[in-house]
Amino acid sequence: MQVERAPKPTRGWKLALATNVALTAVSCFWPFAGPLLGFPRPSVSMMAVMVGLPWAAVGMVWFLPSRFLFFPAPEDGRLSLFGVLFFACLAPIGTYCYATSVRKLPAIGLACVVGAVFFAALLVSEVRAKGNPFLSITAFFPSFGYAYLAVVQLNCVLDRSPAAVYETLVSDKSPRGPAVDMQPWGPAPEPKSIMTPYHALVPRQIFDAVQAGGPICVVQRDGALGIRWYTAQVCAWNGQPVVLGVEGSLAQSRRIGGWSLSKPSDKQIVRSRARHSKSPVTPG
Repeated sequence: MQVERAPKPTRGWKLALATNVALTAVSCFWPFAGPLLGFPRPSVSMMAVMVGLPWAAVGMVWFLPSRFLFFPAPEDGRLSLFGVLFFACLAPIGTYCYATSVRKLPAIGLACVVGAVFFAALLVSEVRAKGNPFLSITAFFPSFGYAYLAVVQLNCVLDRSPAAVYETLVSDKSPRGPAVDMQPWGPAPEPKSIMTPYHALVPRQIFDAVQAGGPICVVQRDGALGIRWYTAQVCAWNGQPVVLGVEGSLAQSRRIGGWSLSKPSDKQIVRSRARHSKSPVTPG
């Protein structure tokens, strides 16, 4: 009985595999490697690349099934594109780690819808191209991770709403992150919960500048998708660059998504006392 040898991987498959692995590895260090490679800090153009790449990959598999697949077999001469999804899923994590949703549920709910639609499109295109649908199941969780980060990017970078500044108190500090826990703020704040934690990652310089029990300023916007988000800043915030992640910030002099940060007016600054205080919230 003659045993058939498995066909050797093609040169194109090897090159595609190496490219995908390298792309996935680069995504883990993108917040640091991006600026060194000359890519812009948080911007509309970079956001469009991060959000659009996975959909472009799905389109390539759908319209050019003879050339592309997400997860081809070694003997398949078609090029694999799984690294594109992992890049879009991992690269933005550090870039937007300081941008926090006031309530997490709206962002998670919208991300679940987008992730389900994207994964269905990926699976259908892979089946249509006669790929391995069981191997495509590995893209299930990355699809939802990508969708959540896509929602965060669209909501922050395209946001044109005016900034509202609230002054509240730091209830606790954690060196892991680093991060701060804050007292609820605003005219009618919701109580703390898993979905409304009033907890935010902050840059090291802000973490060192604030103290537990001391004041901290929250720069809050309505969000392009209607999901309110904020960054924690040292008081008093007067229009300094808002840092969204370890990669960079949205600076005053640079228009991002149709707006630029500017010094807030007195009416935009609201000092919110701790919830146990009986003093009413009044404009500063």
